[in-house]
Amino acid sequence: MPETGGPAKFAATFSEFLLGMGIPSHVITYTDSANYNRKEKFGSVNATSRNHPIIFRYLRTIYLINKHVDNGAVIVANGCFIEIAILRLLRRFKYAVKIPGDIVWERARNNSVTSLNILEFQNSKLPNRYRVFRFLFSYAVRSASTVIVPSSQLKSLAISWGAHESQVELIYNSVKLPTTAERILETQFDFVTVSRLVPWKGMDQVIKEVCAQGFKLLIIGDGPERKALEETAAEFPGLVDFTGEISANEIKNWLIKANYFILNSSFEATSYALLEAMSLGLIPIANSGTGSEEVIEHKVNGLLCGEITSFSLGNAITYLIENQEKVQIMRVNARKTIEEKFNLDENYLRIINRCIHGN
Repeated sequence: MPETGGPAKFAATFSEFLLGMGIPSHVITYTDSANYNRKEKFGSVNATSRNHPIIFRYLRTIYLINKHVDNGAVIVANGCFIEIAILRLLRRFKYAVKIPGDIVWERARNNSVTSLNILEFQNSKLPNRYRVFRFLFSYAVRSASTVIVPSSQLKSLAISWGAHESQVELIYNSVKLPTTAERILETQFDFVTVSRLVPWKGMDQVIKEVCAQGFKLLIIGDGPERKALEETAAEFPGLVDFTGEISANEIKNWLIKANYFILNSSFEATSYALLEAMSLGLIPIANSGTGSEEVIEHKVNGLLCGEITSFSLGNAITYLIENQEKVQIMRVNARKTIEEKFNLDENYLRIINRCIHGN
């Protein structure tokens, strides 16, 4: 798992949930700092530095995973799929995978190898390096005893990568419900977005559409696009704030300072930030044709943009501002949606039953 983002969020919260049930856990991951092996509040973490050559990183991580296989641990891969695949080629062992997305496509987009969307990318001709990457990732998926996916779209993709339908279980990403949906009475920002600042997240458009209407925007997150986005924001003095990278625990404290949440990416499994924002009563705007439409019902608990609704991002922003009575109803419905479908306690029990107990 990385140190930020959805996979990191799952690893930390799932490990903490296991600990609460008296089940010890050990996280194997990578870090931008030096190697470490330490105890966290949710369990032990053994991290390999990304500063090492890639061969060393892979070998060390494979060695660590193999030790836990030898000790009879239940292996749940939420990342390190290539390492899992290599180890599986060397020896037979049982493991589960929780797929956060198409990691081959994400790497290709982030490295500017492709501008295709996730579905178009599936049938495209890949450079040799990415063909090897695709083979290993697909092998890790189809060799797993259980494949957990957080969206229907990812379920279809997992099957296209070679998983049998009986292997795949749709269990939505989930968040811990806050004890109250109360919000700050005088918010500091009109809109907030939480995102890694990469091209396919559509952050440039968010800045332009929000600020063109004179509203204030908070951007939580960091990434390679930040400098370019700051240059775009400079065209709208005083309307955009960047927090940079902050911890998962800090995100909630920023979310409650805004009225509306925007998720403008071209693909999402089920965004943890979206779920957390809705649990706090923020009304979301996101795109149809992504995992977000499994969370958002248009004009009921949020707004969806795209051909299905004929809403653009600009239309959605205007709609929220001009329909304040409906906004209050949508706030209540947003919170209710999280309670009913994306409750961490219920969904993590389902993962345990499928991955650990096999039912």
